[in-house]
Amino acid sequence: MKHAGDLTAAAALADEARRMDLADRYINRECVKRMLQADQLNNLNDTQCMWYDLASGDSLLGRALKKFFSCGEALF
Repeated sequence: MKHAGDLTAAAALADEARRMDLADRYINRECVKRMLQADQLNNLNDTQCMWYDLASGDSLLGRALKKFFSCGEALF
């Protein structure tokens, strides 16, 4: 679904897979990545994974916030 361009469906399928085996860290990581790509996840508190920071910066929301703050710096 991700490669077909349907990020919302990809996130839903990844979440369904995650719920089937809550102890599988790889599936959990993939689910979080898909949710970030679909802009369905805003924050994970106390995460210790560098991939989360990189993926959230690449999400649409992350790019919008970066642009907003870069415009704000020009005003101050």
